[in-house]
Formats: sequence, C-alpha cells, structure tokens
Amino acid sequence: MEAKPKIKIPLYFIGYKNVGKTSMIRILNKGNFEEKYKATVGIDYSQIKMLLNSIDILVQLWDTCGLEQFNSLPEGTVKQSCGLLVVYDISDRASFDKIDSILQAIDKETLPYIIIGNKTDVDKSERQVSFDEGKRKAMTYQVPFMETSCKSGDNLIECFGLLLKNILKVKEFDKPEYLSDIDAWV
Repeated sequence: MEAKPKIKIPLYFIGYKNVGKTSMIRILNKGNFEEKYKATVGIDYSQIKMLLNSIDILVQLWDTCGLEQFNSLPEGTVKQSCGLLVVYDISDRASFDKIDSILQAIDKETLPYIIIGNKTDVDKSERQVSFDEGKRKAMTYQVPFMETSCKSGDNLIECFGLLLKNILKVKEFDKPEYLSDIDAWV
C-alpha cells in the first residue's frame, strides 16, 4: 500500500496591532470568538491537522505580534512560510496604510498571500477603509482580497480555504480531488 503524501504548510498572520490576527487563528483552530483581547507578545503558534483526499496536511498557524514594533516583517518569516494572511482593520486607516511596507517585501510568485480587511461587524460609521479601497490595493499587488469578521465568523473559512488552494497549486498538489476537498470544507 502506497504511503500518503504529507505536507506541512506554515501560514503567518501578519499586520499591525489590534487588527484581529489572534482572533482569526482562535476561530480557525478552536471555532470560537473571545471578546477579551490579550496582545500577542513575540510570536504564537497553533496547528490544524487536515486530511485532503490522500494527503495528510499539517497547517501551522503563526501569529505575529503587531508589526509596528518592527517596521518590517520579522526576520525569516517569508523564508519559513508557505503563505501569508495580511490583515488590516477596516476601522483603522493606519493599519491599512501601513500594509504597503509589508507587501513590498513579498514575492507573490513564490509566496501566496491574501489581503484581509477584518472587523466588518463594526458600525458603518466606524469604517475608515472602504471595500473598494481594499479591493484596489489587492489588485495593485495582483492577489486575492476578502473582508472578514471574527465576531460573526463571516468569510474566515473562505479566505483560509482560498489561500490553501493557492498554496497547493504552488506546491503542485493542485489535483482536482484535493481542491474539491477544500471546496467541500469551506
């Protein structure tokens, strides 16, 4: 009997402080949103084990602290990662404006990533970045864009699944049966 292929997919959640990276990981890993906020100090880690058809996948979720302390990506993040979730808060213009410094350091040809505007659950009057602005930013870098809400769970699984599909294509595991398993999951 042929052994199942196994792949490890390290994903880094990056962005500035208070944009919801930790909440996203908590929801993806544990399925729940917690109102209490505790800032990530340094870097935190969790994992999800998945079986997509005949591939055992270990998805490592790396939670980085707010990058305003570094003014750039943490050392080695791009080298160690298979994909990035670049997150900003739609109610915080500064978090959106600062992601250019992150995106310029990424080669999208070798490292799939997605831009995520988080906190769509905020009151419309608190929104500082429109959907169209986020979409234009993503088009500039030619990468996918989605808006999410950790509080309601809107689009979290979908953006995670989209990034996984793009990673599997880069890793040449883009057989229809693997991608259909992701489609069924999201």
